[in-house]
Amino acid sequence: MTDSRKESRPAPTAQELRARAEITREQLGETVEALAAKADVKARVHNKAAAAKHQVSEKAAPVRDTVLRNRTLLLAAAGAAGALLVFLAVRRTQR
Repeated sequence: MTDSRKESRPAPTAQELRARAEITREQLGETVEALAAKADVKARVHNKAAAAKHQVSEKAAPVRDTVLRNRTLLLAAAGAAGALLVFLAVRRTQR
């Protein structure tokens, strides 16, 4: 048969009970904070939007840098296109 005797433990002191209660209070506070954060949908949406904005700006940075580096080339191409349009307009009016 099994031995049904339990080991006898001394009763916890008042100081030990206070320490346990303080630990339980801290854990409960952390749990409440976590649940409140999950329930705050507006803040979660805001955080996701901010993360998406940051990700887009990181991906767009190389394109922006390339455009800024090649600004002279872009301006020359735009100037050439403008000159071509002026040339075609003048040619058309001379006919």
